[in-house]
Amino acid sequence: MFTELFKNKGQENFLKQAVDFYDLFSIIQELFQEIGILNEGDSVDPNKVSFKFSYPSEFYDESTENTVAFDLLERKLVIYNTSEGNVRQLRSHKINGYVDPVSGLEKELMAYFFQNKLQLYVYSTSSEKLYQILNTLESVLLKHREWFNKKYRVKIEYNGIISDASGHNLYHNRMFCKIICLTAYTEAQYEQHYETLDIIDAK
Repeated sequence: MFTELFKNKGQENFLKQAVDFYDLFSIIQELFQEIGILNEGDSVDPNKVSFKFSYPSEFYDESTENTVAFDLLERKLVIYNTSEGNVRQLRSHKINGYVDPVSGLEKELMAYFFQNKLQLYVYSTSSEKLYQILNTLESVLLKHREWFNKKYRVKIEYNGIISDASGHNLYHNRMFCKIICLTAYTEAQYEQHYETLDIIDAK
């Protein structure tokens, strides 16, 4: 059923604030900023990390001493577990319906739900320092799962840590590497418009 508007501006903002995979880097970066573990600007703190999209495409310097690199490993439509087995989502879901007060068109806010496999490559020049960073990041990601959900309607699952042998040869053995694995569930939203049509009696 269509409503004249969203119940209130807060509901509209909440429903429309959902992020998709291309926003995940920014919101993880925002979390790291809020809790104070992110190196920003020209100042480099050895107890903080740099957060990058791609790495090691840059030359080694002090700012890359402790680095977390974001990577999207896999993205696919959500598969639901049902009594009849696993069912892949084939159709979009309706989130809300309303009448646009400007155009008068009936609109539906629709979404596809995706499962995104993320990998955070954690680099450090010291093996001991690497494990300290991993411990910090693991604690942060586990404690702030609700932060992602409440603020951006993203569900984040922490899947654990794996090794990356190539990291030990990076910059001629100057860097060590482990990978934090995450799964993020996101919405790809779009609006669907309908024109109101008068029913014609063909008698």
